[in-house]
Amino acid sequence: MHLPPGRTARGAVVLCPSMGQEAAYAHYTLRHVAHRLAGLGFVVVRFDYDGLGDSVGHVDEPGRLRAWLDSVHEAVALARSHTDAPLSVLGMRLGALLAVAAAAERDDVHGLVLWDSPRSGSSYIREQRVRQNTSVGGADPELSTFTAVGLSLTAEARADLAGLDQRSLATLPAEVVLAADRPQARALSTTARTRSGEPCARITADDQDEFLLYQTLPQATEDAVVDWFDRTYLETSSLDPDGAGPARTTLRIPGGSERVVRIGDADLFGIVTEPDVPTTTTATVFVPDAFTPHVGQSRIWTDTARDWCRSGRPSLRFDLSGCGDSDARPGVEGHRYKILEHLDEVSDAVRSVRPDDPTDTFLVGLCSGAYHALESGLELSVRGVALINPVLAFPSVEDPVSPRRRAIQRTRPWISRPLGRVAGRIAWKLSPRYHQDPTFVWERMLESCFWQRSANHQLAWVPEWLWTVVNRILVVQRPEQLMRRVLAGGTSVLWVSGEADWRLSTLGSQRALARVARKQDLTLLPMDDLDHAMMRPGARDRVVEAVTAFIRRRTAPPPPRGSSSSGSVAEAQRSQR
Repeated sequence: MHLPPGRTARGAVVLCPSMGQEAAYAHYTLRHVAHRLAGLGFVVVRFDYDGLGDSVGHVDEPGRLRAWLDSVHEAVALARSHTDAPLSVLGMRLGALLAVAAAAERDDVHGLVLWDSPRSGSSYIREQRVRQNTSVGGADPELSTFTAVGLSLTAEARADLAGLDQRSLATLPAEVVLAADRPQARALSTTARTRSGEPCARITADDQDEFLLYQTLPQATEDAVVDWFDRTYLETSSLDPDGAGPARTTLRIPGGSERVVRIGDADLFGIVTEPDVPTTTTATVFVPDAFTPHVGQSRIWTDTARDWCRSGRPSLRFDLSGCGDSDARPGVEGHRYKILEHLDEVSDAVRSVRPDDPTDTFLVGLCSGAYHALESGLELSVRGVALINPVLAFPSVEDPVSPRRRAIQRTRPWISRPLGRVAGRIAWKLSPRYHQDPTFVWERMLESCFWQRSANHQLAWVPEWLWTVVNRILVVQRPEQLMRRVLAGGTSVLWVSGEADWRLSTLGSQRALARVARKQDLTLLPMDDLDHAMMRPGARDRVVEAVTAFIRRRTAPPPPRGSSSSGSVAEAQRSQR
């Protein structure tokens, strides 16, 4: 809920997100839009659809389309409780289809903003299927539910979405309409008109492709959308700051409750899941990557936290600065990954759930979240870390690399410094998929060991033993060295990787890692069918099972019987002491 300052409002705006991976990557952008509109005098509501994000429910339940449209109506009712100013509904991608469908069921929607709307539900599903096939492979053979890039749809939901078609709409259910389309991807007919008979306003979202491919913030389109609101709604109406009553910061879930918390000096957003009857005082912190909010890819952290709550296990999921519902740090853009400050933020999150004993925690992370979990494991000597497709070789933001980065692979300086620029040019030619990525620092490709990716793709025929020799000569902080270091602090490690990620992250170190695993508490779990972002539900479920078993075997004993009936982590700690 975003309220403007003062006692007047120029309008009310409900933001309808997309679904799946698109919703995760757009979360921070829509939050930024909400902040800007509130500063201009608009009441803005952001929400998660039923069964998605942090909302209750599940995607496999019947009547999904009806539940999603009802979610829009409930968000409208919340906005209406604060002001009777003109109402607008903004939808991005699939959210645009739902915005039009919900507006058609009402007579009070004055404005519609359709941000990169698909032409129809059927075309959207086809597009997601293509993205799934080209990125991680086809549908999961174990499931009857359609799954693609973080989106799961039952047969009923697919059929219902197929009925949403904007190409045939001659009149849109609003007085004013703005369509922000990608070039060559216009969803509305050129003859489409508003309810008042006026043509739709149109802008070109030139930065939307890079946003979907590389998660770069679509700043130009955002500016154009905010400017449209600023020019369209000039009059003001009264504002009731109290509206429907005090905001709820707690939620009852099966077996416990969830509450919103703020973490550390950066005021990070987090959600603590607390069981009614805790079976352990050991808390688990789900460490996000820098592009995905606290719900995790395909809502894995939300679903896992709530499943564990039923068995008495507390947990925390949170957003790093510049992502999800956490503000970016001053002078730092949003969606910046692996910045040095993120190391402090993960440590702050750990201490927020176990302030007296941060070692009594588990860290679970995916991709760059796994890297941050490993760094915090080294710093805090936590009980255990679960690394899922960890990325341990990347160009660091700072130059030179900070000595605080103890879990990053690096090429020895005697070769990276004189040959870095030349190696970067060669890598640029060998890696066309990264040419459009504005965040990539080619001159530091050699220093960061990212050269291994290009070498692995181009030299797949090189045997493992030869990579072992190359690594010993060129690489500082090889994977087996990192594992020995974190294990020496008493931290157990679970390393889960898909086939491609496993080869890239352990190139030349697989035998050495196996030797470490035989002697110490290191569990290595390569999975042939696991993609990097865990988009295949069958493989994702097996990862959760492995992480659950890993943590269950290493958790602290439960608190004494009869203590901490409320289930809060802090109370459980006090009763155990």
